[in-house]
Amino acid sequence: MSAVRIALLVPLLAWAMPACSLLHKAPPPPAAAPPAPIAIPPPRVDPALIPRSVLFARPDHSEVKVSPDGKRIGWLAPAQGVLNLWVAPADDVAKAQEVTQETTGGVRSWWWAFDGDRALFSHDSDGDDRGHLYIVDVTRKVTKDLTPVPGVHAELVALSPKRPREALVGLDDRDKKLQDVHLVDLLTGTRKLVQQNDGGYGSWLADDDLRVRYGERQNTDASMDILQPARGKDPSTSLLHVPVEDSLTVKGVAFDKTGDTLFLKDSRGRDTAALVALETKTGKTTVVVQDPHADVGDVLVHPTTKTVEAVSFEYDKRTWNVVDASVEGDFYYLQTFGGDGTLIVTSRSLDEQRWIVGYEYVDGPTAYYRYDRDPDVPGDPGKATFLFRSQDALEHAKLSVMKPVVIKARDGLELVSYLTLPYQEDPRDEGPRPRVGAAARSMGLLRAIEGVGMAAPIHRARGGA
Repeated sequence: MSAVRIALLVPLLAWAMPACSLLHKAPPPPAAAPPAPIAIPPPRVDPALIPRSVLFARPDHSEVKVSPDGKRIGWLAPAQGVLNLWVAPADDVAKAQEVTQETTGGVRSWWWAFDGDRALFSHDSDGDDRGHLYIVDVTRKVTKDLTPVPGVHAELVALSPKRPREALVGLDDRDKKLQDVHLVDLLTGTRKLVQQNDGGYGSWLADDDLRVRYGERQNTDASMDILQPARGKDPSTSLLHVPVEDSLTVKGVAFDKTGDTLFLKDSRGRDTAALVALETKTGKTTVVVQDPHADVGDVLVHPTTKTVEAVSFEYDKRTWNVVDASVEGDFYYLQTFGGDGTLIVTSRSLDEQRWIVGYEYVDGPTAYYRYDRDPDVPGDPGKATFLFRSQDALEHAKLSVMKPVVIKARDGLELVSYLTLPYQEDPRDEGPRPRVGAAARSMGLLRAIEGVGMAAPIHRARGGA
């Protein structure tokens, strides 16, 4: 045998011998029998539990508004799972009809046109957050796209009872980063550029003549300026500068009838935002109403005289401050009529004879009413007529109360919080509706149903805290 063959054979024998010895080892002991499976009991079905699908469902009725002439009432409601606009005679909501037929995306928000026969709404059909602005004839149920430009995003800037067939609309057709303002004819859909956005403005303030008066611009340091935009050879001029700490709590509300005074939510130089009247020619401000504990909330301005009538504030609960004596009797009636519900005013007709109001309850859905003022004695209380509830499935549910609790923080300052306890341990004290959002309210109810208490403090950086 050659040396080469021997050299190759030795490693092979060295490998094969251990392998042969393994083949002759004793077999391993039999494996132990697997443990018996643990019986898992079926899920407990408790009829008292409220399904999550109910707690977090879309409301049956939302954005409830009366038409400018007071003859119709409209609202958003699901149709085949998609939000659409429904309209009914103001005296008989049972005769409501679906006036839009959106099947994807749904109606985002909507507004009455001042002729009372049409409504505008925003809709995004492709899910790209680039909504178009549409108008629908509520009688004929015919819808028209007012902004039929592919890929454009449109926002309603202003409507006016003085020009009921027109609207100011922001469009980003020229520059996707900025919106120019166009005057749109609501009947024909024709539009005219009235303000090109050359100043980096994020929003606009317009008067009742549908004139763009000011633009609001955020600066690189997060401060804000409200400026009169440049026109022709005239450069832009500053109305006021808002430092960064006040940029979230300064906001234009409306102009008075002359157009020379701007009602403004203003927190500059104070702890909370007040409603002020700003003289646009001089820059002088006068406080209309303020609260030491909370920012100004909703502001009710007369639709035609443009006077401030009432303002809401919300510290641990929403309260109303009547500014104009002409609505004092109405608010006295409305704030006592709803029991422990908290009053909201969603809309009013142009003559203010017909209002839509709601009462938000801590242990049930919002109830909506049509309020008709006394036609004979102005200022005397009128009459409220029930319309419907925001979510019928919650009407008879056992919901825990979210109770406001003001506690002392470590620095000695007060901190508004809201406590939700399980229904069985809930003291059921009557309390105001908290100023937390719907999602936080639903989450508190979900935890209470699961038998867990939940405390939700309001962060101080939040407006009004």
